[in-house]
Amino acid sequence: GGGYAFYTNRTSVAVDYNDLYITGTRLGYYNGDRTDLAAWQSATGWDSHSVSTNPLFVNSTDLHVNRAELDSAGFDTGVVTRDIDGEQRGSPPDIGADEFSPSGTNASLVHLDHPEMPFLAGSYAIKVSLFNAGIDVLDSVKIDWSVNEEAQTPYWWRKGALAFGETDTLNIGSVDFLQATAYDLKVWISEVNGMADLDQSEDTVSVTGLYSRLSGGAYTIGGSNPDFTSFTEAVEIIIQGGVADSVIFQVRSGTYNEQVRLTDFPGGGCDTPVVFQSENGDSTSVVLTYDASSSSNYTLQLDGALGITFRNLTLAATDRNYGRVIDLRNGASCNTFSNTIISGVSTTSTEDDMALVYSPSNAEPDNDNHFTGNYMVKGSYGFRYFSGNSNREDGLLIAGNTLVDQRYMGISL
Repeated sequence: GGGYAFYTNRTSVAVDYNDLYITGTRLGYYNGDRTDLAAWQSATGWDSHSVSTNPLFVNSTDLHVNRAELDSAGFDTGVVTRDIDGEQRGSPPDIGADEFSPSGTNASLVHLDHPEMPFLAGSYAIKVSLFNAGIDVLDSVKIDWSVNEEAQTPYWWRKGALAFGETDTLNIGSVDFLQATAYDLKVWISEVNGMADLDQSEDTVSVTGLYSRLSGGAYTIGGSNPDFTSFTEAVEIIIQGGVADSVIFQVRSGTYNEQVRLTDFPGGGCDTPVVFQSENGDSTSVVLTYDASSSSNYTLQLDGALGITFRNLTLAATDRNYGRVIDLRNGASCNTFSNTIISGVSTTSTEDDMALVYSPSNAEPDNDNHFTGNYMVKGSYGFRYFSGNSNREDGLLIAGNTLVDQRYMGISL
């Protein structure tokens, strides 16, 4: 049903030699969700000899198994000497309640090995790992694959012979990855040793939203024939694929009703700035605005993002209860806002839900952020920064700004 294989917060437990198999995305819970066996082992220190594989039950009521990886992979306690059928347990025994001899042909695709983000645009080999999970030797495997749902030339593996437990890396073809384009790859086994695979639950690997890195230089947002139609599209591409060098987004005139969240991304950093600016230099010509809510109170959030600049445009909030314009958190550092209109809502509130610029108390401080030459209007606060002795935020520069009509405070640090 996709639930947890193991859920506990106990510490004094001896756990090992198990098959922890799930059909969902959360293998276990121990002080938080653990997505796979490696994450579970790292968090708990348990199950060093355990596996996570489909046991190949006969059906939902007949729990005899046929997974070769479980054969003789258990631990002999000397206590349980018979299995569910009354058969003598081996030494070491099989994992589970059934002592069995595996049979059949069973191949699986372990991982899509190449390419892995981040990478530059260009032609790349598509490589996958083939694993023999059955007792029979593999001598031929047919691999089908698709790119963005378009079928590619099938690949035949005929190296033979791949014995149980062995892995081979297959180069099944290549793809020309264009810049700023999303790619969905799917690879699956369609034939093993001239027949259908015994277990098809691990015959497919896929990845969605594979992007190449954005090359350095200037790109346009909005208007006629842009590189990107919106802030959201541009941000998604750099978050997913990263940047190869400094990037400037020239934003065409218009109102963009979007909520934008920037996190840390490959290639980003204080020495590799990513700039969003109006193409014509007029801060009133480009308006990024959003009507926020209590669960996501911001128009623009920099969540651990580094080296981001917004200049010569307008950032605005419109909700009358949740009107933060800029939210900085989780180590968002060396970011710059200059010659920008930062506009909130007229309010009687003295709460920071209506602050124009908000930085909560973070475990990782937001350092070296600069606000220069901005026009900041309305809201409850102009700046609302929280900073304690244990996580003091350094390098904040607030210079040459005009703060107008804040209900409670212009600057609170």
